[in-house]
Amino acid sequence: MTDLFDAVFSAEDDEHGKPHPGAYLRAAALGASPDECIVLEDSLNGVLAGVSAQMTVVAVPEAADRRDPRFAIATLVLESLKDLDTSAFGACGT
Repeated sequence: MTDLFDAVFSAEDDEHGKPHPGAYLRAAALGASPDECIVLEDSLNGVLAGVSAQMTVVAVPEAADRRDPRFAIATLVLESLKDLDTSAFGACGT
């Protein structure tokens, strides 16, 4: 699946854990500005990290967490990645 992405970076390689935005900012530094990045997250800490990094954040929380109002800080909250309409992101979704 990594062949679908221009760059891959793991938070495991970052000295700070989420919700610190460092992992996302270091990933963006591989070739994009934060406003060109889309974060796909299932955890609240990940959503907080993406928002702190000033990126577009798509939250896909576990069923048990979907009613947590804190996920509302994400750009978009979905029940499933199957519901993601990439055309909403312009060139990022192509």
